[in-house]
Amino acid sequence: MKAGKELFASDRLTIHSVSTLQRYTLRWTGECDFRNPSEALGPTLRGILPELQDRRLVLDFRGLSFMNSSSVSPILMFVKAACSRGIPVHLIYNVNLSWQRVTASSMRALGHTLRQLTVELQGAQEAPEPDGTQD
Repeated sequence: MKAGKELFASDRLTIHSVSTLQRYTLRWTGECDFRNPSEALGPTLRGILPELQDRRLVLDFRGLSFMNSSSVSPILMFVKAACSRGIPVHLIYNVNLSWQRVTASSMRALGHTLRQLTVELQGAQEAPEPDGTQD
């Protein structure tokens, strides 16, 4: 699977984007533990929104070893903004990491109000994309 274009990099977090005609995937690797995550992540995530029209947004967190609780808020705001524009959003979490299972469960609960949102637990990062194909 292609690594994609580096969209965001800090000392411990890297986000790569892989764009196709049908899908825009963000692969998160490392640790997301900013003191002010809205300031750190917000501009990058907001900047992606215009590129998403007529595509499915996939946020792949399987390569993320840690995320502090305050980092969930800007990601949730990004997901809500995409869903409000009618963009289907698919979140992928690593079933082998307990914090990711807990976060996935919380995000799944939002699926009742955010109809465009789907959440999936998978194993290793090399697993197939949600539609069964690899980019």
